[in-house]
Amino acid sequence: MSQEEKERKTAKPRLTEQTVENAVKDLFQIKAIKTNQLDSYDDANFYIRDEQQNEHVFKIYNGFDSRNHQLIDAVVSLLDYLTQNGFAVPKPKQANNGKLWATIEAEKEDSTKISHVVLLVKWIPGSLVCDSQSLTPNLYRRMGYYLATLRKSLDNFDHEGFHRVHQWDLQQFLGLETFLSHFDQEGEKVQLVQRVMNEYKSKVVPIKDVLRKGVLQNDFNDSNIILDDKNEEVRGVIDFGDAVYSWRIADLAIALAYSIVTLVTKPEKASGFVNNAPIEAALCFYNGFTNEYQLEENEKSVIGLLCCARLCNSAIVGSYSAMMDPSNLYLNKHSQPAWIALKLAIETFLAPEYKFN
Repeated sequence: MSQEEKERKTAKPRLTEQTVENAVKDLFQIKAIKTNQLDSYDDANFYIRDEQQNEHVFKIYNGFDSRNHQLIDAVVSLLDYLTQNGFAVPKPKQANNGKLWATIEAEKEDSTKISHVVLLVKWIPGSLVCDSQSLTPNLYRRMGYYLATLRKSLDNFDHEGFHRVHQWDLQQFLGLETFLSHFDQEGEKVQLVQRVMNEYKSKVVPIKDVLRKGVLQNDFNDSNIILDDKNEEVRGVIDFGDAVYSWRIADLAIALAYSIVTLVTKPEKASGFVNNAPIEAALCFYNGFTNEYQLEENEKSVIGLLCCARLCNSAIVGSYSAMMDPSNLYLNKHSQPAWIALKLAIETFLAPEYKFN
């Protein structure tokens, strides 16, 4: 795997709730009366309720990304921009140092010290899609519409901090080859990934320079989408840690990938679908998006393939991360179902006769 991803795994924050409460008080002058650790990938997140009953999230970046202050500046600038444009996103609170972020020191597993960038951001009330008891075609269309409105706003934003090399950027998909050595080379999983890579080389690479680009949210999945109290409309979106400057169409491809994963993971929550709920959900999402945001023909020609590419990334990197940190059940949340979703997506979207309208 890439050295960057290795460092993210070994530099994941490890802090106790008491350490977090002390840091929030020292850095943001907030006294926590309730603290809970939340699910996370390479970073660490804690729910905080203060004495005034205000709710926050204390985000601690992994040690690798914490060294990239330009990226941190880009993230807080983006959150401020989206807030000003009416989107419910985790708005950062100013720290005692006058900035929208601060730093703390923590111990790694080998007892050496490492510096972490921290943010205290506004808690977005509501329920996550992954906690919804009923996932319907209309809900997927509404999520698609929401991402389209977000995409339109992102088209008018840029920051040099997002112009970076990042494994979760679909422009870097072929870098996934370095991960495959950790898997059975003759097994079905590797063969699925290699098929997607071969098609990517023949269909995406030749048009890579003409696909429209912009800053992406880059992780529109059921653990990052906040619904309203009726679970009918999207209230907001969280987690911009993977934001990157890349192909605009990738935001939609990623969302389609996770639409499939969600209903592979929780088929009992599907309601109102006719036959193949995971694929139908993705297509409802696509229709909701394209009713608001016009795609170019070259983008339509690769959307299904890029969806498969993201599923490869989620399956391979997620599985490897789980090997590195087997106690973190969140890491398996998308990686294991992603293998099933990948097979479904390949059978549907990579069929010779299949086209997105």
